[in-house]
Amino acid sequence: MSLIESNLLFGSSRFKNVENRVQSLIEVAEANIQQLTTQIGELTRMREREMSVLATLCLMILPIGKLPPELLVEIFKIVVHTPLIDDSNMPSWGLIPGDSGPALQKVLRLSQVSPYWRQLVHSTPQLWAEGVVGVNLNKELTDRYLDGLDTLLTRSSPYPISMSIGRGSDISAAPSKSSQTLALSDPILVFESSRRLRVFTLDATVSTIRLLRLPWLQLTHLQLHDASLVGCRTALLQCGNLIWAKILTSYDWDSPSPATDSPVTILPFLSTLDLEFQGFPNFDEVHGVEAFFLPLALPSLKTLVLELDMNGEFWPTTAFTDFQSRSLNIEKFTLCYSEVDSQKLITLLRHSPALTTLGIKHCKQCIDNDFLDVFRWDHTATSSPLVPKLENLSLINVGFSFESGPLEAAIRSRWWKDGEQRLSDGSAPVSRLKVVSVTRTREDHDYFGNDIKNRMQELVDQGLHLYLA
Repeated sequence: MSLIESNLLFGSSRFKNVENRVQSLIEVAEANIQQLTTQIGELTRMREREMSVLATLCLMILPIGKLPPELLVEIFKIVVHTPLIDDSNMPSWGLIPGDSGPALQKVLRLSQVSPYWRQLVHSTPQLWAEGVVGVNLNKELTDRYLDGLDTLLTRSSPYPISMSIGRGSDISAAPSKSSQTLALSDPILVFESSRRLRVFTLDATVSTIRLLRLPWLQLTHLQLHDASLVGCRTALLQCGNLIWAKILTSYDWDSPSPATDSPVTILPFLSTLDLEFQGFPNFDEVHGVEAFFLPLALPSLKTLVLELDMNGEFWPTTAFTDFQSRSLNIEKFTLCYSEVDSQKLITLLRHSPALTTLGIKHCKQCIDNDFLDVFRWDHTATSSPLVPKLENLSLINVGFSFESGPLEAAIRSRWWKDGEQRLSDGSAPVSRLKVVSVTRTREDHDYFGNDIKNRMQELVDQGLHLYLA
């Protein structure tokens, strides 16, 4: 066909008719494809519904499908909150961007077994309230991640939730293009409106506590690891309903304002306080131990643990004595890694009238012969006995500044057979010791020979739990 004939054909009315018919056929084919696609989608949904019904029906004839919902929920709770690794030093849960801890993974997996299980899991707040949410604050807090946190908080309602926040060295990592940048100075507001937050943990290797905006007043349990002593104390003083607290912070007062800027604050329900100060104190500035205790009034405090990281040469006797006058019900006191001398320890114990359990650990200067002489009860003395209610005494690695003779005399003075050394009204001037453990061994030397152990055996035979090493 010549070029002229071809042009005449493609420009003819006959070809136009063919083109129109083809276009109509194309439109019909596209409509048919669209219709079939819709039908396929509907059939797929129908298939999924039937598979869901089939799974539910199959579940109903299985033994686990016959369990009542209440029992099934209890099984779920056991499954979710059983650690995969039996290691008390390793957290069994966590939630970080791009990853989830075992507890959360198990909750989500249970919810995917069947619609019935998903309904049970989503309607059981206990599964979402304990040990599920752990937050690692870094610069890659995406909107999706924060939305996920909000979902978890919603599903835990109305139960109190446990939450842990960690901020590690990865805070300095460069953010991805799709992430929401969290500036180091920006306040953290995501938990500010968590009305049911009761248990809170912060484990930060750098100062983070200043950035947090939390409903401090509603917390009952608080665990803080943060470098800012001012921040930790400020947070603690806002926790008016706190029951239990453990705080690890630094020695130095990290603020230009004076340590006395906060008035005495009463925390009426706090019964356990564990404090650990780390680092090297600057004795030319305000000392952290003194600053921390100055405003505290804890009338319900029963247990106090104080660890000073072997840098406790300075002991704020006046500030701590004032604190004791506002916290008269301390029954258990443990002092660790302190260079406090025996006279300061005696002063401390003079202001501990309710003390029943005393633990001194790794304090080389706390116990000497002078301390044991004061601790020994003399029924002829007119002065009040030291810690008259003490029943349990534990001295671990307390140095070599005392002899076995004064120790034996002190223990014997606070032990008697049943019915002995009683007043006319049946009471005793001091409580009888129940447990005494003294350890100051080195690998090459036993400081308590068989002589004292043999002499003290009669007390053991009478019921005293005694360990000397």
